[in-house]
Amino acid sequence: MEKRKKPVGEPYAHRGRIKQSSAFIVSNREITLCECTKVIEYTPDMIKLCNCDGVIEIYGGGLTVSTYFGNEIKLSGKIESIRFVGYSCK
Repeated sequence: MEKRKKPVGEPYAHRGRIKQSSAFIVSNREITLCECTKVIEYTPDMIKLCNCDGVIEIYGGGLTVSTYFGNEIKLSGKIESIRFVGYSCK
């Protein structure tokens, strides 16, 4: 059987499931991000995270990590902007 090459831009599989990041935003006070692999930088005004698609930067005020379990992280505080930086952080 010939091994199929993965096309560019296709989500990568991990243990038989497709990994794709997702974000759930509740007003401007709470965000939950899935498939986060690490916290790169953390201040009350900015949190920079690595996920399976690249780097995500969240800017605001009084930002705190409410929950960080497995690959899911929940952030609280006043969220002013979210920026996706499209480079790998591996």
